[in-house]
Amino acid sequence: MKRLLPIVLIVVLVLIIQHLVFSIQNLMDNQQSVKNLQQQTLQQKKDNRYLTQQLQYVQQNQYIEQQAREKLGMVKNGEEVVIVPSPTITSIATPETSSTQNNWIKWWDLFF
Repeated sequence: MKRLLPIVLIVVLVLIIQHLVFSIQNLMDNQQSVKNLQQQTLQQKKDNRYLTQQLQYVQQNQYIEQQAREKLGMVKNGEEVVIVPSPTITSIATPETSSTQNNWIKWWDLFF
């Protein structure tokens, strides 16, 4: 009996220590999760502020008018639309092919 008591006590202490270690590890994991979630919350708040500003900008009459002019081609009363034609290429330059000299002669004349 005297010999069994210390063994039982050691086993109980080992189990308690093991439980404490797992609890501490779980607590540390939860703290890391809380930090990550707080960072995500901050980022979401920043995104929310940006989107709120964008929404306010898009709902302004000035923006609506600008989009109506640019995308729908609308004009106010008394205004005229002026369409500027894009420049077109009329001819493409072609190299002269009328020369009958040999290629090595052309190079010789170029360098010497």
